[in-house]
Amino acid sequence: MFWPLVLLLLVLPKDNRNRQAWRILIPLLAIHFLSLAILYGFFLPDEMVDVFYSYISAVAIALACLWLFVHRLAWNRLLCFFSAFIFITCAGLLMLYPTLDPDTIEQELHLIMFCSGLAAIFCLGIAIAAFCCRWLFNVRRFLSWLFLSYLVLSMLFMFIYSIYTVIQFNVHFGNLMIEAFIFSFVLCLFLFVITLPYLILTFTNPFYRQRLCRLLHLHSNYPNS
Repeated sequence: MFWPLVLLLLVLPKDNRNRQAWRILIPLLAIHFLSLAILYGFFLPDEMVDVFYSYISAVAIALACLWLFVHRLAWNRLLCFFSAFIFITCAGLLMLYPTLDPDTIEQELHLIMFCSGLAAIFCLGIAIAAFCCRWLFNVRRFLSWLFLSYLVLSMLFMFIYSIYTVIQFNVHFGNLMIEAFIFSFVLCLFLFVITLPYLILTFTNPFYRQRLCRLLHLHSNYPNS
C-alpha cells in the first residue's frame, strides 16, 4: 500500500534525487524478505502471517519514508516528533485494520492504542537516546541508550495497556502483568531490530548521517566511534 509513497519521496524532492538516497531501499527490502522468511519458517497460519507481516511492513515503510522527508522538519523538534508519531500510527492502522477487521468499538480502541503506543515508543526512544548522547556521541553509546529507552518505554506501555485491559474486560491483574512483562521484552526487541537496519545505513552513509546530525542536533564528528 505504501510502496508508491517511498518511490514518490525518492523522485519528487530534489534533495532525494541521488544514488545515496536510493540506498534506503536496502534496509527496506532486507526487512521485507527476512520477515517473510522468518514468519513462514515458523509454519504459522496464513492469517497470523498476514497480520504480523502487515504491521512489520507498515513500520518498515513508515521508517523509510521518515528517513526521506523528516529532515525537512528539523527546524522544529515538536513538529518533527508529532509528524513522525502520526505517520507511524496511521501507517500501522491502515495496514492492520483490513487484516484484523475489528467488530466492536472496544476492539478498534485496542488497535488504535496499540499502534499509537508503538509509534510513541519509537519516537520517544529516538529522542531520549539523542538527548543522552548530545554531548558525547558514538554509535555504541547511541544504540545502548536506544535499546534501554525502548525497553523502559515498552514496559511502561504494557503496564498502562494491562490496566486498561483489566478495567475493560475484568481480567485477573496478576496473570496479565506476567504476560505484559514478557511481551514488553518482545516489543522492545521488535522495535530495536526493525530500527537497526536504518541506523546501520545512517551510520555508514554520509548522506543520511548528515541528516541525522541535523535532525537530532548532534555533533557531526560522531561516526568515528
